[in-house]
Amino acid sequence: MATIVFCTVNKTARSTATRCSSASGRETLRQFSSAHSPSATWLPGARWFSRGTGVRFMSHGTAGRAAAGRIRRGALALGGAAAVTAAAAVAGLLANANHFPRAHMATRVSPAAEDREQEGDIVERCRGFMCPPVTDINVLQGSKEEMRTRMEMLIMETQAEFCRALQEVDGGTFKVDRWDRKEGAKQWWFGGGTDLTPVYVNKEDAFQFHNTLKEACDKHHSQYYPDFKKWCDRYFYIRHRGETRGIGGIFFDDLDSPSQEEAFSFVKSCAGTVVPCYLPIVYKHLNDSFTDEEKDWQQVRRGRYVEFNLVYDRGVKFGLATPGSRIESILMSLPLTARWEYMHEPAKGSLEAEMLEVLRNPKEWV
Repeated sequence: MATIVFCTVNKTARSTATRCSSASGRETLRQFSSAHSPSATWLPGARWFSRGTGVRFMSHGTAGRAAAGRIRRGALALGGAAAVTAAAAVAGLLANANHFPRAHMATRVSPAAEDREQEGDIVERCRGFMCPPVTDINVLQGSKEEMRTRMEMLIMETQAEFCRALQEVDGGTFKVDRWDRKEGAKQWWFGGGTDLTPVYVNKEDAFQFHNTLKEACDKHHSQYYPDFKKWCDRYFYIRHRGETRGIGGIFFDDLDSPSQEEAFSFVKSCAGTVVPCYLPIVYKHLNDSFTDEEKDWQQVRRGRYVEFNLVYDRGVKFGLATPGSRIESILMSLPLTARWEYMHEPAKGSLEAEMLEVLRNPKEWV
């Protein structure tokens, strides 16, 4: 499984996206106020937030179902809950701003100015979205230079790219579920994260995922990937189990330096990894077969994923504790099925034991 989160605490935060895939064929892309792991925020100084509309996308495709006597293993090979968050707003980070150290970006010239020139016309870009943006297009057009507009456009474009990529591989289609939210906080910064949660160790897949993230980080500073990779290992950690949720990725929070433009440029580079870091792995394992024993192990790993999300994930905890929050959206990150076994321990020398060793002792993959 992969979890990918990009967030901003502003008006666009109400339009975030998450897709969940399971071996049973359930796939959901949703937008929610507390970004699944998907969870973080970024930007430095402006004060915005007004009432907005949330959007959820749901798709019921064929991934993971038996076909013509051959069981497909794509979701099994990729992760416990197989949830991928393409973009998510996490109000919970506002309430827990001191939970982790702030991320600091080194002062270095980045392609921020070039990226800005390539952002293009608002109306034309909106035609490529999966649904109308949260903010009225005329309002966006009139404020296209403002960061909240640029962030909303980035989230909607990342969502559209990812949804279409998943539709192509899965064959399902998305429907839109919209709702209104009351206005939220007026603080802003950048944050984001992604981790891959496979059921079995595959070094080629791990390298593909991590190297794609590293290349995006290296465009801005060589220290970003190692720093944010370590942060990811710390954040996606199930303390009561003594193991990480998956094989890591990157995670950062409270990013507001060296400038808003530099931070946003970095975020755009990260958003651009959503499809290339994950979809090649999906295609690679789409038709892999699996045994009943492997399926049971997948369900156990999904149980660990549930434990992390409900016990430790900051966005989920904040959402559940917030009066009037949209519970359906908050819990959308959970798998359709999971399993717990008393005193479960894989046999020594097994592939399951190899996976557990990696989770207990995080590795460097690139």
